[in-house]
This record gives sequence, structure tokens and C-alpha cells, in this order.
Amino acid sequence: MRKAKELERWRREPISDLAVGREAVWSFKVDRLEEQIDTYWKQRAHVNWFRFGDRNTKYFHNACSVRKRRNRIGRMLREDGSWVEEEGEKKDFISNYFLQLFSTSVSADEGQLQRLISAVQPRVTPAMNAQLMSEFIEEEIKQDLFAIGDLKPPGLDGLPTVFYKTFWDVVGVRLTREAMEVLKGGRIPTSWNEMTIALIPKTEKPEWVTDLRPISLCNVVYKVVSKVLSNRLREVLLAIITPNQCAFVSGCLISHNILITYELTHYLLNKREGELAYAALKLDMSKGMIE
Repeated sequence: MRKAKELERWRREPISDLAVGREAVWSFKVDRLEEQIDTYWKQRAHVNWFRFGDRNTKYFHNACSVRKRRNRIGRMLREDGSWVEEEGEKKDFISNYFLQLFSTSVSADEGQLQRLISAVQPRVTPAMNAQLMSEFIEEEIKQDLFAIGDLKPPGLDGLPTVFYKTFWDVVGVRLTREAMEVLKGGRIPTSWNEMTIALIPKTEKPEWVTDLRPISLCNVVYKVVSKVLSNRLREVLLAIITPNQCAFVSGCLISHNILITYELTHYLLNKREGELAYAALKLDMSKGMIE
């Protein structure tokens, strides 16, 4: 900001200060270039805990190289035991797998869906519903935008959150108006829903498609709208989530269920007395099968 003010002052001063002005321009450009290079490597490294140190250090370069090697997807194994090695074949193979996984072969029956919903006991009270349906305010848009990390992976537009934070005075009014229109029931523009799907390996050397975890890289505007809605839902989340559901609940860890499962398994293995018997079922929820 200080350099920008100096440039503006130089622009208004007489031509006699041209030499000083040129030096200011050169210094400003060098600083901006260093900042851009530094931001580029930080964004590629995705090291959230690193906050201080030399600019554009070798550390970031090494972190990027390690991350790239770790996230590289090698050959994939088919169910018949054959390998998929060509890049084009891997793309089609992985795309077809997730397309089948996230699609349904059962036609939607509105009557059947309503009967299913009617059998579920409501947990949202009228007071909760009124709270959820309360009017959105413009301050929520800016507050939730600035709560998103600066260099979180951007969507197809390539603009990270730090762009909107830096130029909020320019784009803030337009972004707020667009987001408020959607939150009030308007249609989401098609471009907002266009996302980049990234596959993150779950293991050191993934071979099966199930070893890859897909994540969606959304545009910032889409993130803001979803964050506003999630924050509104968070206010009543603890009242509608059952106690045995620990994942994605504030103050709870999914490891709690792992510990409970371990204790139950230990009890089943060591039960020697009593006429009442117990059994355990392991469910593969991704395939809807009982192993």
C-alpha cells in the first residue's frame, strides 16, 4: 500500500522528479514480483503451519517436490487383475468408476420417497426451523469469506480467497449481491457449479481406485454460499445429530467410534458365560454389501 501511494504521488509531481519516480517504480515492481513468487511456492507447498522465515526458501521447493511425488497416481489395478498404465486409459478408468459409484440405477419414485420421509421422526422443531429460515444479512458474506484460508486450492477460475480479500473494495459489492440472490432462493449460475476434482492417495503407493479420495476444488463464491449455509446449520446441529454419530461434529472425533468398536470387539471375544449370544457385522457402505 505504501508503494502504491508513492507511485500516485510521483504521478502528480513535476517531471523534474522523473529519476526518483523511476526508482520507485522499479522498487515497487521488484517487491511485487518477490511477493508473487513467494505466494506461488507457498500455495504449491500447502504448508499451513509455516508462517515465518525467509522469502521463497528452498524449503518450499522441497515441500512441493515431495508433495508432487506423493500425490502422483501410478498404474491402477482392475478387478480382473490387469493393470491400467497409460495416462489416457487411467483417466477413463477412474472417471467411469466414480461415475458408477455416485450414480443410482434406481429410478426416483416421488411417492416412495414421501413414504420414506414420513417414517422418519422429525428432529427439527418449529423454533429451529424459524432460526434456519431467518433472513440472511450481508455481513455474513464478508465474515464467512474472510474466515476462509487465503491460499486454499481455488476452483476453475484460478482465483484464491486472498484475491477477494485484497480487492474487497472492488469486488465486494458484486460478490455480496450475487451470493445474497442465491441465498434468497435464486438459481445458482452454472459456472459456480463447475469444479475440479482432485484425487488424493490414501496410501503410499495406491493401486486400487478405492485407494484414492476425491475432493472438489470449488470456486470461492460457491464456498462462501456453502459456508453461510453450514454456519446457519451448525447452530442446531448438536440437537439433530444422534450421540453415536461423531464424524464432522464440533467437539467430537471419529476416533471415538473406533475406540468403542475396539471395546465391543474385545467384549465379544472374551465373553464366556451367559445364554445370550452376540454377533458383529462389518458393512461395506460404499458398495452396500455385507462382508
